[in-house]
Amino acid sequence: MADVLIRGMEMPTSCNDCRFAVDGWFYVVPPTDRQPKLNYEVRTNWCPLIEVPPHGDLIDINALKLAIVNVDYVNKHDYLKGVLNAINNAPTIIPADKESEA
Repeated sequence: MADVLIRGMEMPTSCNDCRFAVDGWFYVVPPTDRQPKLNYEVRTNWCPLIEVPPHGDLIDINALKLAIVNVDYVNKHDYLKGVLNAINNAPTIIPADKESEA
């Protein structure tokens, strides 16, 4: 299952302030018979929303590790150049936010 990032959305402080809570029902999680109707002044402990702090490019760390392991080198200098090249070319999963680019 993949995740979704909604740029520019602030983390709600309560279920009542959440864009995904409509008429007391929370529409981000699959509906179940056990899901209670919402009327909360705070965020619930089962809230699936996760705040993403300001950031630069978020990369695929596993792809970076693999690229570093596969760096072809003869000496320490070549190895460091290869590692820096791997870091600079790591696949970006989520581009930097506008605040971090400045």
